[in-house]
Amino acid sequence: MVLSKSKQREVKLRNKKRAIIASRNVNDCVNNMPKDKPIFDIKMLKKVIFGKNDVHYVQDAKPWKQEKTKQPHRLLHSRKKWEYISTFSKEKGWATEHKLVKHESEYFHKDPIPMSRVSFWEKIVEHKTAKWEKKNPKPCQDDDLFKVEYQVAWQEEHDKAVERFRDMVVSAYDKLHLIGRFKTADGKFEEKEVATIKDINGEGHNVNDLSKKSKLLKKAQMVTDTIHAKHMNLVSTNLKDHKGTKGRIILPTNLMMMRKAA
Repeated sequence: MVLSKSKQREVKLRNKKRAIIASRNVNDCVNNMPKDKPIFDIKMLKKVIFGKNDVHYVQDAKPWKQEKTKQPHRLLHSRKKWEYISTFSKEKGWATEHKLVKHESEYFHKDPIPMSRVSFWEKIVEHKTAKWEKKNPKPCQDDDLFKVEYQVAWQEEHDKAVERFRDMVVSAYDKLHLIGRFKTADGKFEEKEVATIKDINGEGHNVNDLSKKSKLLKKAQMVTDTIHAKHMNLVSTNLKDHKGTKGRIILPTNLMMMRKAA
């Protein structure tokens, strides 16, 4: 197979680059020797050292000392470790205790503090509020004489936007609790959580105002029917809102049909 001139030129350049890289690797691997380079005579175990004006002299060769490099100390993160700690007191004297000691991180930065769920939500709201303020800046500065006239409407829109962002974040990250009401053998009732439902459309803030076509209500009804099929003593379920103050009673479909038939 005959290569074209461009391909031949490309192959030559590639081979040249490989040769340059190989020579650099060899040069990097060779130890840097002092100016007076010793030449070893294997038979005499002598080394010839060249001095100035090509004057050389013979010296007994000494074996090179092979120094072992120590293993570098590995930095550790913050940790807890059981250790024996000795303490001295005038009353008891020396006493040794086995305690769990906490060591700080040896890195230049500190370990991140775990963020709570509420603080994480607030960070998201602050980020969205900053983006909204960038698109809708203040109409005037705070030192303006007529700031009250111009900033009242802007402040109202700002508060509405922050409330909308918070509702959206809560709807995305806070699941709704579905509480089931079960009838026991003694004729009493017992309530316990049976499921958690994700609020996709943000309808969980007003559960009592939902229409029958609501996706959230249909999801809660389906979960209620599924639980009732397994546990016939389920009387009803209560879909709580995000604050947990209000709820909506949901009856199983079978019980609803029985009531209508009666």
